[in-house]
Amino acid sequence: MHQVVIRSHRQVPIGCTAQKSVKKTAALVSLMAEYGLALSVVEHAAFRQFCAAMDHKFVIPSHHHLSTKLIPDAVAAKTAKLQEVLSVDCHVSLTSDLWTDRCMNSFMAITATPSLAEALKGSHTGVRVAEQYEKTVMANNVYGKVDFCLTDNALNMCRAFDVIASFHYETTPDMESNFHDGVSK
Repeated sequence: MHQVVIRSHRQVPIGCTAQKSVKKTAALVSLMAEYGLALSVVEHAAFRQFCAAMDHKFVIPSHHHLSTKLIPDAVAAKTAKLQEVLSVDCHVSLTSDLWTDRCMNSFMAITATPSLAEALKGSHTGVRVAEQYEKTVMANNVYGKVDFCLTDNALNMCRAFDVIASFHYETTPDMESNFHDGVSK
């Protein structure tokens, strides 16, 4: 079995093109970020053995190089892409959440999504809300693209989506109760 040694980020193994090495390193950074893996995982023997089994020529970046160069560069690239998307003249809706992990580290997540906000004139009855919802969805060409719609549990919102369901589906009493629960049973 090949033994993998943590080397400086400047070394590229013989027989492995720089492009392949960069792609593999980017995939490792993405994996670590997506699953919140500790950076020290790259120094564990089991991880090094796994990488050697996959490609014994792959140079695993060091914990230090991940924390000082690779991850900050990836964050900067994602931030630049997000700012580019948000620079377009559009409205966004923000959803946020705060939590603390078992080690009492605090986190805040903010999700930005394009907003299709429209003014609702008149009373806020379920029928009016349903009409405005349909009008907004159609006007913004997202009909058929909406996977979920999260609302509060106000009576007018429940009625609005009953009305919308009747526009699109022939409902049965069983479907009706599932629709109100917000969960498919």
